[in-house]
Amino acid sequence: MPPPVESIFMNDIIHIETERLTLSAALKSYLTAMNSYLSKDWISLIGSPFDEVSKWRALLGSLIYQRLREFRVWYIELCESVKMWGIVGFVHHFDWPEKKLGWNLHHNFYGKGMTCGAALAARRYCETHLNLRGVISCIDPANILFAALTIRLDVKLENTHWLMDRDDHVYRYLVTEKPQKAT
Repeated sequence: MPPPVESIFMNDIIHIETERLTLSAALKSYLTAMNSYLSKDWISLIGSPFDEVSKWRALLGSLIYQRLREFRVWYIELCESVKMWGIVGFVHHFDWPEKKLGWNLHHNFYGKGMTCGAALAARRYCETHLNLRGVISCIDPANILFAALTIRLDVKLENTHWLMDRDDHVYRYLVTEKPQKAT
């Protein structure tokens, strides 16, 4: 586990490694990538692009909310590049029906096949260590990449939920007989 000294938020987030990915707490070295991510026009699915002040408000608000609601959010690195390319984790915002597994990727990392690995690693950890089983993911049906990912994540379309001025599809992760150990 890397030393928590560089961690700027959520020191209690467990470090998870897979063959291709590292999931960790937010590090100071990620701030540039996080600011760039929040300023892109394409990020309108989460209510942006953000100006400079709004970026900091969004980051700080999210981090405080994570602490208050006891979320688990990991920042994702590709092992070979040591670049932060997105986030994955469990959140429960006030307007969502229950805790959900979600992710956001930086625009230049789509289509690399890593989202599924990150989501499955987070899911395994939370099933094994936090007793979160059978959680949901809310996905905008217009987001073709994320909707296609649901096939590989072994989820079932359960219903729709009005969220951020649209009906999102609510997918439920199937409960396994025995949770797998996170690796």
